[in-house]
Amino acid sequence: MAQEGASSAQSSPSQQVEQGEPVLSSPEKKQPVSAEAPQKDSGVPPDERPTVEHHEKACEGGDAPACGKLGLAYAKGQGVDKDERRAAALYEKACEGGLAVGCSQLGVHYAKGLGVPKDERRAAALFEKACEGGFAPGCGVLGVYYAEGEVVPKDERRAAALLEKACEGGFAEGCENLGERQDKQGAAALPETNRDAASQTIIFDVVLSSATRQEMRAAAKREGVTPEREDDDYWYDLYSAKGLLDGAEKLRVGYVSATSRLAVFEYEFPSFMNTEQVGRVSSMVQAKYGAPTSKKGKISLGEVVHTWKRKDGVIITVSRGWPSTTTFLTFTVPAAKKAMDAELEANKRKEIEKQSKKSSKAF
Repeated sequence: MAQEGASSAQSSPSQQVEQGEPVLSSPEKKQPVSAEAPQKDSGVPPDERPTVEHHEKACEGGDAPACGKLGLAYAKGQGVDKDERRAAALYEKACEGGLAVGCSQLGVHYAKGLGVPKDERRAAALFEKACEGGFAPGCGVLGVYYAEGEVVPKDERRAAALLEKACEGGFAEGCENLGERQDKQGAAALPETNRDAASQTIIFDVVLSSATRQEMRAAAKREGVTPEREDDDYWYDLYSAKGLLDGAEKLRVGYVSATSRLAVFEYEFPSFMNTEQVGRVSSMVQAKYGAPTSKKGKISLGEVVHTWKRKDGVIITVSRGWPSTTTFLTFTVPAAKKAMDAELEANKRKEIEKQSKKSSKAF
């Protein structure tokens, strides 16, 4: 699948935590498997047997990652009968062995009461241990706990720090939660009568900082924008920009797959050896949004970036590379952009792993 490939159904932070470890491939049958079970009676296809049995033996020998993978197999019922109690026990062994994702998975079990008595305080402690071990989704879930103040004492600063750590670690839901909290705090700091006019960046009558794919598609249709691709299986919708802005030919709108939140809204102004174009586009933006926050580069030569940092958190850039003089006008919602980038990177890793497994069978 292409790098702008398939989007996934929306899921909660705890659901994404559950997806944090590679899953054993699904067998044709689901029957109990042990190292001692005869292969012909295992109910597991030949390709699967070495994997399950290897993890069993390795876990018994104290291999924490093997315990974690085996726990996931029992939690999902992949290669073995589904057994949440067994899964929880294996995750505990993995966690005690220093596997951060094992601590997080065990936290999910305690949070939901899967195979163990429900205990959200115990879950919070496990998510903290996972976070300290470098597992970003654990930081994200713990951040939500501190933001809500139901399981642990409410602490906005602690929540923000944890969500930022989760986001920087590539956990898309952490970026989204962080962005939403920043949006709310930014709006709360403005006088109520001035919030809309002073803080919101609006295109096609849609507020970019909170826009969704559905809202933007509907707005584009109202404005008569011609779609070249509107497909939920891709991160970017593509449009013709002719007639919208002078000189613009393409419009790309990117979204976070998990939440459908808008991340990027970008016009492309193609040109060849037209050094003045970036200045013209920048002047157009200045006429509406005022002087840029920062300027880098010279209009006459080389790369150029003019940046506007809006009160609602939206960042506007007018940029040009070099030697190409094609200019881009980009509106970015930072938290959503981080979340989308994390999804793209995860998809890239998945495709590489898939290709690697496929290639390994050829030699």
